[in-house]
Amino acid sequence: MTPSEKIEDSNLVSAVIREIQNAGFNAMRVGGCVRDKLLKIPPRDYDIATDAKPDDILQIFSSHPKSKKSNLKAIPTGEEYGTITIVGEGSQVEVTTLRQDVKTYGRRAEVAFGESFKTDAERRDFTMNALFEDQLGHIYDFTGGYQDIKKASLRFIGEPKQRIEEDYLRILRFFRFWAQTGFNVQNCDLEIIKNASSGLIRLSVERITQELLTLLIVSEGSAAILAMIKASIFDSVLPEIPEKNKSFEPSLAVYGDLRKIHPAKYRAFARLALLYCHNTLDGFLIGLESDLVKKISKALKLSNKDSKVLDFFLSCFRDLSAIDSQADFFEFFAQAEQKLGNLTLVDSVVIPLLEIINDHTHAGHILANEKTAKIKQNCQKILVEHLVEKKLNFKPMPINNGDVIKVLSQKKIHVRETSRTIRELNRRFWNEEWQNRKHGLNLLEEIVANFSSGKPI
Repeated sequence: MTPSEKIEDSNLVSAVIREIQNAGFNAMRVGGCVRDKLLKIPPRDYDIATDAKPDDILQIFSSHPKSKKSNLKAIPTGEEYGTITIVGEGSQVEVTTLRQDVKTYGRRAEVAFGESFKTDAERRDFTMNALFEDQLGHIYDFTGGYQDIKKASLRFIGEPKQRIEEDYLRILRFFRFWAQTGFNVQNCDLEIIKNASSGLIRLSVERITQELLTLLIVSEGSAAILAMIKASIFDSVLPEIPEKNKSFEPSLAVYGDLRKIHPAKYRAFARLALLYCHNTLDGFLIGLESDLVKKISKALKLSNKDSKVLDFFLSCFRDLSAIDSQADFFEFFAQAEQKLGNLTLVDSVVIPLLEIINDHTHAGHILANEKTAKIKQNCQKILVEHLVEKKLNFKPMPINNGDVIKVLSQKKIHVRETSRTIRELNRRFWNEEWQNRKHGLNLLEEIVANFSSGKPI
């Protein structure tokens, strides 16, 4: 038992632990909240481990007078795995019965409920995730996680090979925690992970996608990503990354700088796209065939919206270094609005991306290249004129896809022209050639009429 300062958590966590203890059971905070406290990181959420069985927890919070008074409610969100969610005071906390593995299958486990905190700790993945803390602030460490945190060491509990074979998702979790903490890792662990990585195909796509995107969101983590590429970890979960892209060092600085992109979800897709881009310093080359977005989307079961975001970032890396005119920028912003779905993201997504790409191409960090200077000058001019002065008060274009499809159908023109028509309307809208729906519909008729006559739009 290690003395420590008590975790500052919500009143809900303390209230739940107190009620469980008042019913004659033991309960402690566990896992990430204890780890984060030692790392001086505000915990995102709190978990409670207890020797009470799920039925006991449901009984405690359905009949206890204090529960009724506090408006605490127990929801059996994962009762078969021992997890009950307690909701109250505007938040929630998961309470899980102590467990021991009966049998593991590489992606899930059969568990039995137990009474030993030590046994529960020993079935977890990494030593730093197996710490418990009681109400007095004492930390209970059965696997050496306290000292590993002090030594900045990421270490599996017990034999790494066994831990991985119990659940292959621990491979991706290893790299995520490495990226998040910057802890030291053992080369022998990396070799074991490399040899076991083919087991990732046994996992559900949903679990892989969630963990992968969480990894790519982490602000730093370049070293972890480089190690994953060199060990071919991605080959088990993504379409093959071209061999020349596996020399990822020229893109490491780009990967790090992409932390400037917000919201975090867009940062993840920008970094996913970067894995398939080869930085030649004269621009980024996309390493696979034209249906790359389709292949990645299928492998990760991405939604249509997320596929468009990925497509946007791939096209950015491929095309932005060639932009050198105002017309090109208008076309780029039109595509940004279409693929990102909200051009107000331009301040947190588009501007940083333009700066990052220009900083890492055209002779690397030596930005004396005349074309680079011209690109940046045009970029700044357009962004100031059309974004900063308007303070991002964008009004949606008052014509939508439905309007375009309706007119195309009336003129018996194939709906495949919808995208080209929207882009042209967007370009003229940005250029302030029209601003209201009436004028836009007239312009739409004119554009579609040009299709019929064969005139250029």
